[in-house]
Amino acid sequence: MKTTCTELGRLLKVTTFILARYLGLTGRSGESWQFFADLYSRYCADRALRVPEGMVPIEGSTLFPELRKASLFFYAPFGPLWSGQFNAQSPSLVSPRELWMLGGMVKVLQPGSIFEFGTYHGWTTANLAMNAPEGCNIHTMDQQRLPHLDPWIERVFRERSVVQLTADSREYDYETHRGKMDLIFIDGDHSRAGVENDTMAALRMLSENGTIVWHDYNPEHEHVVAYLNSMASERKLFFIKNTRLVVYSQAAGANAS
Repeated sequence: MKTTCTELGRLLKVTTFILARYLGLTGRSGESWQFFADLYSRYCADRALRVPEGMVPIEGSTLFPELRKASLFFYAPFGPLWSGQFNAQSPSLVSPRELWMLGGMVKVLQPGSIFEFGTYHGWTTANLAMNAPEGCNIHTMDQQRLPHLDPWIERVFRERSVVQLTADSREYDYETHRGKMDLIFIDGDHSRAGVENDTMAALRMLSENGTIVWHDYNPEHEHVVAYLNSMASERKLFFIKNTRLVVYSQAAGANAS
């Protein structure tokens, strides 16, 4: 019975995922992706997400009211979903719901420039790029570059002219990006010193109406939680419900009430 339930659970995940991925790759309406994001969150891996002590979670659409109306593109591979890698106990992969949320933010904010700390497999980078407006400058940084990326991701990188930076974020010279980045995603070094370094660099690069998003605000990453909780006493940060995302936004459209 246990095996049967496990297989049924996987079937539900994959069925939900296939429908969401089809709608995502065809750029369907916000109501569609939000429905499947909620379904995935309620019945699949994200339901076990542990909430750390600190910031009170809010709905993404509360911060960005136009989020539910956004038509967006979505892509993630089936393998990690089927093998159960998208859950609270797994390594810090960005989950399908988090990819939907990030893609929706890009659609709402329409950034002219994006900078990502932590490329890894490139899934998040590709989702940011697919939803970015034409002409958006996209940079992604990691200490190592994987020799082979998913073919679809390689295609997105090529078509959207994604700039891959192979560098240590503690040693990189950010001066050419100062004040120019409209959206910055931090998912690199998860040590206290690492997240602080990347955050300080992000704040220097942030444009006047820019937004910073951190990943892995969960008990499994205590250094990320501790640093962001301390930062929340100085700046208004928002913890997005049913995700591991924290947002700081200077964008005019963000609801900071």
